[in-house]
Amino acid sequence: MTLKDLLPDSLPFGKKATPKENFFALDVGFKDVTASLWEVAGKHLSIENISTVSFDSADDLISASNQALDEALGAAESEPTKILFGVPDSWLQDDNLKDEYLEILKKMVK
Repeated sequence: MTLKDLLPDSLPFGKKATPKENFFALDVGFKDVTASLWEVAGKHLSIENISTVSFDSADDLISASNQALDEALGAAESEPTKILFGVPDSWLQDDNLKDEYLEILKKMVK
């Protein structure tokens, strides 16, 4: 048994830092898109920043999404590599994305 094993868990030294991971979330509505930057550290989740941008058409959705993601990222230390999409129910058919909306999301990811 080492001294570290004898110390209570509440002491901050002798422990490895919990790695932090950033995620984007993109919630697509009918007239606006909301991007948020989430930070996950261990079992803790926090929303760091949120941005909402309006759009008029499917073509505008991609540029509005890029703008919202850029604004949500702000001055973050590192850019997220993972993104979670939220889409309207009308984009789904039998729990799968309809083909035309799947193409839009593919373009957004690129």
